[in-house]
Amino acid sequence: MFLVDDDPAAVMLIRIGLEECGVQAQLDVATSCRGALERLQGWAAGDDDTAPDLMLLDLNLGDGVGHEVLEFVRAQPVLARTPVVILSTSSHVKDVERAKAAGADDYLVKPSSYDALLAILAGLGRYMRLAPADIAPHRGEG
Repeated sequence: MFLVDDDPAAVMLIRIGLEECGVQAQLDVATSCRGALERLQGWAAGDDDTAPDLMLLDLNLGDGVGHEVLEFVRAQPVLARTPVVILSTSSHVKDVERAKAAGADDYLVKPSSYDALLAILAGLGRYMRLAPADIAPHRGEG
């Protein structure tokens, strides 16, 4: 899984939340638009065979916008089928429409509570190529 988010607190919460939800995925993190594009260029060129099964992408990055990253992913044959889920603080209709038009698989607004974040993270399995046993139930569920 490839996470692109420039907020260290969000990265930490997502990392902890994935572990708590039992999502068995290696988390690769880029904290800038530039860093994300560099990593993606390596995957697109075939320099690294560990391309992610899923990308979580924040739109509001300090050195650019996540839309650039999404458009790059969709333009690369090696990466074009990688599911991209936008996880952003923005709920603006224009951001949602632009992301969907550029090929985002889903658009989720970052929740204000940790429990709501856990529910989102627990649901990411539907985008990943994981066996059902690799996704544990959300805490508090059956």
